[in-house]
Amino acid sequence: MSSAAAKPVSITVSDATRVSGLLQKPPRARACYVLAHGAGAGMDHPFMDNVARGLASRGIATMRYQFPYMERGSKRPDPPPLAQTMVRSAVAAVHRLSPDTPLIAVGKSFGNWMTSQSCCSGAGIRRRRIHTAHFFPIPLLGEHLLQIIDIGSCFILWQVGASDLFRFLKATT
Repeated sequence: MSSAAAKPVSITVSDATRVSGLLQKPPRARACYVLAHGAGAGMDHPFMDNVARGLASRGIATMRYQFPYMERGSKRPDPPPLAQTMVRSAVAAVHRLSPDTPLIAVGKSFGNWMTSQSCCSGAGIRRRRIHTAHFFPIPLLGEHLLQIIDIGSCFILWQVGASDLFRFLKATT
């Protein structure tokens, strides 16, 4: 399947806050990863770009987005309530752009933490929008961990080990 070019999108977080996003959607995408970056590098980081291109080549779209602090050029991450609102805003934006595409909330490092908190909070992402929450490597965890947890509002897939993602996709798609 051919890969699609990433297209810039604007995501509204609040009346005062808008951030950049990149939607990379191959033809007939089977799902879309809503992909949150880590604390030290934004959505354009080579890791994020490689994941998006790898998923697109497998028929899976991605929506990468900036947290507000990264959009402002700050090094200090946003407080959790704002970052969790950002996750929900990104999910809502991609849901509006592709209402029939199954969504998978994804995070790396800081994005992992904020995505999981957003999924688990009372104002979390509803199951009708998110099918799975999938988290990329956390440096403090063990070598390889692949676990699926149903928390009621969504399913969470914890994954450690960069190559595990593509093995998981090959086995499940």
